[in-house]
Amino acid sequence: MGWWLTMSIGWCGFSARAQELEFDVKQHYTKSQHMVPMRDGTKLFTTVYQPVDNGRRHPVMLFRTPYSTGPYGEDQFPKKLGPSIEFAPDGFLFVYQDVRGKFRSEGEFVVMKPLRSPSGGGDQTDESTDTYDTI
Repeated sequence: MGWWLTMSIGWCGFSARAQELEFDVKQHYTKSQHMVPMRDGTKLFTTVYQPVDNGRRHPVMLFRTPYSTGPYGEDQFPKKLGPSIEFAPDGFLFVYQDVRGKFRSEGEFVVMKPLRSPSGGGDQTDESTDTYDTI
């Protein structure tokens, strides 16, 4: 009984992985790359994956990361989009952004930059202002 259960669980994992490989991102999505300006003039590298079916509105998932939004290049596509393979077939629009000072984004990277003062000047920035400006 234990052997059969182990084999069944292993087969389920293999089957799920096979389904994951069936979704071709390049076939279902277009890719565009942009330098998005922030309030202080710094530009952040941003990649947008938009479903080919552009006839309807799509929910958006935004990912800001210090770990690279690659693969870089308009013709280079990742194997999957989002936190799970299940989101792409549902037609989500995915936006990936290199945070300030990392990879292709301009500016200086500061680990755990403190939140700016609400009474501060218009060009003070932090993670929340960069996210707001991106949206």
